[in-house]
Amino acid sequence: MGDTAATAEPRWCSVFFLYDGSKVKEEGDPTRAGICYFYPVETVLDQQEVLCGHLAGVCRCLAELSTAPPRLLRMRRRKFAIRLRGDFLWALGCAVDVPDVSVCRLLDQLIGLFCFYNGPVRRSYQEHSREELAVQWAQFLSHLQGGSSELQQIYGSLHTIDTTRIDPLLLLKAALILQACQRCPLVLAGCILYRGRVVSTQMPPGLTAKVLVRDSDPQSQVTLTHLPMQHCAV
Repeated sequence: MGDTAATAEPRWCSVFFLYDGSKVKEEGDPTRAGICYFYPVETVLDQQEVLCGHLAGVCRCLAELSTAPPRLLRMRRRKFAIRLRGDFLWALGCAVDVPDVSVCRLLDQLIGLFCFYNGPVRRSYQEHSREELAVQWAQFLSHLQGGSSELQQIYGSLHTIDTTRIDPLLLLKAALILQACQRCPLVLAGCILYRGRVVSTQMPPGLTAKVLVRDSDPQSQVTLTHLPMQHCAV
C-alpha cells in the first residue's frame, strides 16, 4: 500500500488491521489467512498481504531481539501503534504529525472496546465469523474517530451534554432516576445518554465511554442496554 494515499485518508486512522500469526506457520501458508480484519476494507487483498506480512515480520523480529515488544513504528509518512499479544498483532497507522500518545491511546481504546463487548479475541473468532466481527470493528473505529480532537484522544474526555443550555431540574431528575434504579437488586450503576452525549452517570469515565458506543443512533432518546460481563483478555 503506497504512502501516497495517506494524504487523502482521515487524519486519525489511515490503516488498521488485526493479524493472527497462528494461521501462518508454514512456508506455503498465505498471508491472507492470518488477516482477521483490515481497514480500509476496500484495500486490494494483495496490498493487505504486503503490509500485514511486512509489519508482522518486523514486529516479531524486534520482539525477539528486545526484552519488550515494539509499541510504535515510524515510517516516512506514517506511524503505527503496535500491540502484540500471543499470536495476535494489532496495528493502527496514522499520519506522522499525530502525537504518539494519541495514536497509542486510540489503538488501546479500540482493542478495549472489542474485548469489552466480545470477550477474549481468540474465543470471539472461534464463535463468530470474520464478517460478523468486521462489522463491530468498523463500528468501534467509526465511533472513536467521530468528532475526536487531539485533546480528546490524549485525555480521553467524554462527550457530555451542554449543561448551560439545560434546565438544572432535568439534570437533577436524571440523577434521581439513576439513584432509584440503583436500589433495585443486582443494579450496580447506570448512566443516561441522549444523542451520543452523557446526561448523568454513576460509572467511571472509562466504562461510560464504552457504553457510549451503543448509543450511536442520533434519533435514539432512550437506550436500555445490558452490559456484557466479559473478561477483557486475549
